Amino acid sequence: MQRPSDEVLDFFSNVLTIRNHLETDLASPPTRQSSRQVTLQLNQLYDLLSNTIDLETKCDRRLINFILATLMPVLQWIKSTPKEQEQQQQQRYNNVIEAWLKCINVFLSRTYWTIESPTQLIEQLVILFTNFMIHATKTEEEIQHLAVQCMKTTLSKLTDDNSLIQSLRDLKFRPQMAGSVSALLDIIRKGDALQLRIDAMHTLSTLVLNALGQVDSVAVFLPGIASALGRTIYQKQEKENQQILSTSLEVLGNVIVFVMRDECAPDFIVHKINSLHDLLSTTPNHNSNNDNNHINKDKEKEVKTFATNDTKEFVQNFYTTTKKKIKEQLDFIFSIKSYNTDWRVRLAMVRFAGKLLIKCSQTLDNCTSLLLKMVVLFIDDEYIQVATEAQLQIREIMQVPVFEQTIIPTLKENLADSINSIPRILINGDEGDKVTTMTLVTGYVLILGNRHAQGVLDSTITKTLDGWLAAFQIDQGGLNVLDENAQSSNKFIEFQKEQDYEKESSKDPDSTNTTTCPEQQELSPIYPKVRFKYLVADRTTAQAGRMLNVIGRYGNLSFWLDLLMDCFREQELDIQPQAAYMIHSLLSGAATEEIDTIDPQFLSHRTTNAIKETFDVKNMALHVLHEIVLLVIDPIITTVDHTTSVIASGGRQFHKLKKELETAEILATCFGLQIVGLTASILEAESIQDELITLLYPLLAHLGSPNVFIHNYALITLNAIALVCNKHGGGAQQLAVENIDYIINMVSQRISVLEDNLRAPLVLKALIRIGGPKTIDYLEDTVEEIFDALDGYHMDDWSCAQLCSVLAEIVRVVYRKNTISLETGKEHDDSSKQQEEQESMDKEQHKISKEISNFIKLNKLNNKKENDDDRVNQAPKSMEEIGRYFLDQQQKKDKKPQTFDPTQLIPGYEDANGNEGNDDEEIKPPDDTPEPLSRAQQMTLDIMNKSRHFLTASSPQLRVEMLGLFSAGTKVLASRLDKLGVLVNEAWPHIIQRLSDKENNMVILEAITIIGSIAESLHDFISNRVKDFWPKFKELLKQGRNESYHYSAYSYIHRLHNAILVTLKSVIDHCVVRATQIPEMMDEIKWYLDERLHVELQQSAIHVFSTMSKKYPDTVWLYMLSLVSHEESTIIDETGQFNTFVIPEWMTVKEPYYRRNARHILSLVPAR
Repeated sequence: MQRPSDEVLDFFSNVLTIRNHLETDLASPPTRQSSRQVTLQLNQLYDLLSNTIDLETKCDRRLINFILATLMPVLQWIKSTPKEQEQQQQQRYNNVIEAWLKCINVFLSRTYWTIESPTQLIEQLVILFTNFMIHATKTEEEIQHLAVQCMKTTLSKLTDDNSLIQSLRDLKFRPQMAGSVSALLDIIRKGDALQLRIDAMHTLSTLVLNALGQVDSVAVFLPGIASALGRTIYQKQEKENQQILSTSLEVLGNVIVFVMRDECAPDFIVHKINSLHDLLSTTPNHNSNNDNNHINKDKEKEVKTFATNDTKEFVQNFYTTTKKKIKEQLDFIFSIKSYNTDWRVRLAMVRFAGKLLIKCSQTLDNCTSLLLKMVVLFIDDEYIQVATEAQLQIREIMQVPVFEQTIIPTLKENLADSINSIPRILINGDEGDKVTTMTLVTGYVLILGNRHAQGVLDSTITKTLDGWLAAFQIDQGGLNVLDENAQSSNKFIEFQKEQDYEKESSKDPDSTNTTTCPEQQELSPIYPKVRFKYLVADRTTAQAGRMLNVIGRYGNLSFWLDLLMDCFREQELDIQPQAAYMIHSLLSGAATEEIDTIDPQFLSHRTTNAIKETFDVKNMALHVLHEIVLLVIDPIITTVDHTTSVIASGGRQFHKLKKELETAEILATCFGLQIVGLTASILEAESIQDELITLLYPLLAHLGSPNVFIHNYALITLNAIALVCNKHGGGAQQLAVENIDYIINMVSQRISVLEDNLRAPLVLKALIRIGGPKTIDYLEDTVEEIFDALDGYHMDDWSCAQLCSVLAEIVRVVYRKNTISLETGKEHDDSSKQQEEQESMDKEQHKISKEISNFIKLNKLNNKKENDDDRVNQAPKSMEEIGRYFLDQQQKKDKKPQTFDPTQLIPGYEDANGNEGNDDEEIKPPDDTPEPLSRAQQMTLDIMNKSRHFLTASSPQLRVEMLGLFSAGTKVLASRLDKLGVLVNEAWPHIIQRLSDKENNMVILEAITIIGSIAESLHDFISNRVKDFWPKFKELLKQGRNESYHYSAYSYIHRLHNAILVTLKSVIDHCVVRATQIPEMMDEIKWYLDERLHVELQQSAIHVFSTMSKKYPDTVWLYMLSLVSHEESTIIDETGQFNTFVIPEWMTVKEPYYRRNARHILSLVPAR
């Protein structure tokens, strides 16, 4: 016999030492000291077994038996404790048992003892570990955990070809196995430690699937396991740990598949087709002889498989009952909400449902619909891990032999049910149910594809279209909600082409697109967020768009679009907004190729002719564009016979511009504009260029709409069209300017018959506003046409207001143009001034006085009269001669009468000969001929002269427009006071009357503003007329003064008071106000220094006082001292030469609310 190695001998020596100590400790009765010693020795043995390298090779059968002989006496020592002392010794034994289980676990996992052990010992170990799991209390979970680990280690070493496992599968040992299963289920359900419960689940799976290992045996435990694990999943729901839920689903799925898988089911439960012979037996029409042969063979097989008909009936009842119970459990499991909280639970759900569908599609046919819902629900999950797993499961499900026969019909049925339930759930359900239902529709359509989904979609939408339109009702108050963040998502389609532009730019280095900045390349038109009445959460709204995108991609697009366009053809105004939204979403989905999250090769019928499909989508987009323009954007006839609800043919066009638009009409128009932008992106540049001739006019009409929402949508749509037409730099402005001739021609043809073309002024206003100063040079003839139209429609206030708004817009654009030119010129002048100052400084360094310069010149003249020889030999002037010359010049100057030469005040003035001005020279009178007006100024002057009488129009809107026109016009003509003064003097009485306007508050605000504009130009004019408007201002300032701090910044009172303060600042800054009026003004303005008022009013009042302090510093200083505290206003002369300065009591303001702003104003008063 070979001698053991030194390492084995050393290991044996260490074990022997521990055994000797254990025998000594076990010889004494169990006490505190002895149990401590036993625990110490067991821990040493555990460390020895754990740290020994290659323990499997070192422990042969003899050494294994030796270690067992060391460990087993410990259990006998514990059992020898008297029962009356057992309770007292329990804590000591727990430490011993824990150390003993740790040793056993290492011994089991690192040696081959389990395989070589007798069957009786394995059975005893299973019973022992089960007892530890059952009898351990809540404080002994560590012992339970070790017992579970030991059980798992023991069972994992057994294989089917091992004789030991047969003993565990013996019917006689079934009760003990049932006890182990029950103990593990109790730990899973009632345990507290997370890892203990997870290990118990894995141990249960090993015990059931490996140890029992037979379908008949596991089937006995299936109901209890399914019930216990099901309760574990849904009893705490979202409060349960995600690892518990995931592991429970995994174990439950494995057990169900093991028992109910199709391949193990009898033929009378699942008909198996393994050959053509089996396929023939399923056909109803086949040869009778073959029938007899097959029947005989089936009977022989049945006799061999089942002894009696009772067995067959029992098996059928088992499958029927089991799948019914499983269905009930699945209903509970899939109803929990916890899978929405953690992506790992959703991943486990997908794997669980996919496993059952793939392996048990026939035995669990009643669960197919529910399982499909669970897989489809996560096919579009936000987490890529979950979505990928769902797609993989779908791929495996499609390989199931009965996919076409059973699963496809179930998918269609589920799709129909989901579509029918959309209206009910969207209106009455919670946000989670809404997302779930729409996600299911999306997933079903993605899986079924074009061939299978179109029929279901078409048949169901015809019945439920009214419900869908009601469910997608737009929130009419949502237009007033400010949207700070534009919606963006890579899964929801807003058809954009910026990526294509970048690709084109990169391909063509000479293209003009490459000159655009990266920000312009990345920017693309994004419309405001749509807000629904029943879809509240952003996630729900996003999923609705996603669902419609997918339906548009795989459904019968033309059929759906035709149904929705009927809402516009039949003039059903209430449902037009949601119909337009659905049309937009459907077209978006059909036009993009980036919609699928499922690989197209999953279904062979999914791939289609891409070129033909794109062509069809473009044709449908063009058809939709024409209909939307005809029915929504630019309706030809809008006169409706309400008695018959039929559009009157041949009637005069009456567009609803003369009355307030309904909210539904505003929404329908906005979404119609959004559809136009989308169709332009689909049609691309070449096709949309042909449509511009019919699109630009109505789009500009909507751009000029007084409704801000229609205006914004129209602007975004024009920018979208500009991007499609490769107008990246200028956008809508470039698009309008390049087509300005066509637009002006269209307007000129219509403006003469304005009553039939009410949109013409809106088009002009939008063109001027978006084109900016570039359009001014094209509008001279148009202005004359507007004047002619004003003469023709002078009795129609609405038409006059629209035409005058165009004139006002022209003047505003001219003002903006002048402002830009002045800013540019100012920058140029500043740079020129700096250069001149630098040259002047250089010149000053070498400059001589005037007297010396004249002396030098006189000397040169005298030298010219002499001969060349004399001049050469002439001696230089002496200092005496030079002094005599300057003395003579001084005496001459004293004898001359003093005359004032204005040119002497001009620094650096020189005459035409380059000499500086001389007193004796004749002063030329200045040229008083005024410079001619520029074209823009002349146009502004003509507009103001010919429209001045509208300041007294009966329409408040018209008066507002004219006041705004004059306000901008005074700034345009500010450099020509000769023209502006006459015009303002004639209009002044009408402007003052507008301060007392009682029909419209906006008229008063505009009248106040224009006074400030005039003050900036005509200083003397306003200085002499402060008495005209100041009494009116006093009356207006008293309106709502006592409650000013209750008004918002958008209220009329706030805007009125702020406008007056801003105007007063301009008047005081540019004009001369009588000193007697200043205290009166300060008394009225001081109320706005109250710190309780809005900050804007306080700042405006501070600016007024600050401006006053520049001209009347003493008055302002004294008045501000009256507003601060007594201590701050008292001034003491430290030298004692003057008396103490104290504000009189009658001047002091007691309220402390003015003091902070008064201190600030005092700091701004200039020192004297």
